[in-house]
Amino acid sequence: MISYLKEILAHVPADYAELRYHERRVNAVSVRKGEPEAAQANHLAGVGVRLLDSGRWGFSSTPGSKRADIMRAIGDAATAAKAMSRTKKNLAKAKLAKGEFHPPVEDPVENNSLEERLELVKKAEAKAR
Repeated sequence: MISYLKEILAHVPADYAELRYHERRVNAVSVRKGEPEAAQANHLAGVGVRLLDSGRWGFSSTPGSKRADIMRAIGDAATAAKAMSRTKKNLAKAKLAKGEFHPPVEDPVENNSLEERLELVKKAEAKAR
């Protein structure tokens, strides 16, 4: 993904541009009065855009990661930058960060079967009643 975003970034006509890829997987199980009500899994991903053009910041994002989606978000950020006030900003000198964030979890939900997850939710729901 990083090389893909770098290739797109190479064609952005701005003083500074940044693309941030975000991905999150969500698994949900709901129970009502001890009975399963719904189970769903969602995969959310997208790209955030920040750019500095002629001293003005522009921001945008897209829920997709296709080149056309990202280019549209870049265009939206450039339009937003042009619409900003006359106050111009300079980019501070700093070392750019790169990496992934994985919060520490003792027992990740992904390590449990759907049946185990359902039992856990049933117990929590019963205690809440």
